[in-house]
Amino acid sequence: MRKTTGALSLVIMVLASSRALPDNPEALALWKGVVSHVAETQVPWQELHDYGDHVIAVSYLQDNSPAEFHPSQTEILVVQAGEGTLVLGGIVPGSEDGKYDEKRDSFHNNLREMHLTRGDIVHIPPNLRHQLLIARGDYLIYLTIRMNSPSKATPLP
Repeated sequence: MRKTTGALSLVIMVLASSRALPDNPEALALWKGVVSHVAETQVPWQELHDYGDHVIAVSYLQDNSPAEFHPSQTEILVVQAGEGTLVLGGIVPGSEDGKYDEKRDSFHNNLREMHLTRGDIVHIPPNLRHQLLIARGDYLIYLTIRMNSPSKATPLP
């Protein structure tokens, strides 16, 4: 439990350092029991809120995600439960537009892999192709924060 609490604290610090706290206290939000709800319902994407310049969601995966990249958004993933493999780099052939400035496809030509487990935090810059792979019988629950990025990163070769 301590590892996850530290991970969430780090995400909150990142968001707080990128902007001042809102003058409007109604902009403050607390979502209780979201991870438990997502685990029970196995919802693949539970959007908590779209703030315009960033989106917060929780996802449950038991199958591979589509390969995707975000041309103008930075994405932060915080693993809440389960495990999976994050595949980075390569190309996303035949990309189609998805919601929230993403380009998606079911195939991924990987260059790098990272094993993810509870408490891990990943910062994915704009234009970096990525895909989450889930082994048969496994699952992954993770918090996603997608933020508009002022500059576009250069993709891996």
